[in-house]
Amino acid sequence: YARRPHAPGAAVLARLDAAAGPLLVLLSSSATLAALASTLAGPRWQRLAKATWVVASARIAEAAQAAGIARVVVARSALGADLLTAASEAWRTIRGRSR
Repeated sequence: YARRPHAPGAAVLARLDAAAGPLLVLLSSSATLAALASTLAGPRWQRLAKATWVVASARIAEAAQAAGIARVVVARSALGADLLTAASEAWRTIRGRSR
């Protein structure tokens, strides 16, 4: 097992560019955050920075805020169920704001 961050492929970037409405990002690694911040420049990063980010820990939340992300929700843990619960709650909040 080795962690190797990679840049998003063309298909992922196309989906990001085409996404309508508010965005929700789930993140369990500060290394992935750093890779995204360094790979996605300009409008793509600005759009992601305006999204709501659900992160796996307070440490990752601090890194996200330092990267310019304003809306950060910390899940109870990095377990998938906890990330999805936090994401579901965040999504309900987002949908309520956009009405």
